[in-house]
Amino acid sequence: MKLYWKCGLAFAVFSALVSGCLMYGRQEYRRGHAAATAHYEKQALAAENARINAVRQTEQQTAQTYAAKLQTIEQEKQDAQNANLALRRELDRLQQRVSAQANQGGSVKNVSQTARASAHQNAAQGWVLLGECGKRYAAMAEIADGQRDDLARWQAWGEVVSELQ
Repeated sequence: MKLYWKCGLAFAVFSALVSGCLMYGRQEYRRGHAAATAHYEKQALAAENARINAVRQTEQQTAQTYAAKLQTIEQEKQDAQNANLALRRELDRLQQRVSAQANQGGSVKNVSQTARASAHQNAAQGWVLLGECGKRYAAMAEIADGQRDDLARWQAWGEVVSELQ
């Protein structure tokens, strides 16, 4: 009986050691699994943060590019407005000259058609026609400049968006 008791005790100690090793192995496996999961989650978070920062930087660069293009468009718009103002000033000056010439020819209006110099009449009509053409051209130029500004803004937006893709 003493032999069985010692064998039983040895078997119990051996079983306790084996079960302890198995439990330790499971515990280490769980600990390693948790550490690996934490490591991969940390890497995934770092990669996601890097991607978000890259997207933000791209958006900032795109916004700066678009702002620069809009500034160029606004400068061109100001130049076109200045040109239109200069055209209007010249048109006003032309109309003043036409009215001055019409006033000078007031004494000639009472003269008969055959006695009147037709060259002056043709010149006056030419100046009037030129003034009317200038008015129409100035109006069309303003419309065209407005449309060009709108088109330039949309083209700048399209260029910026196409650069993103």
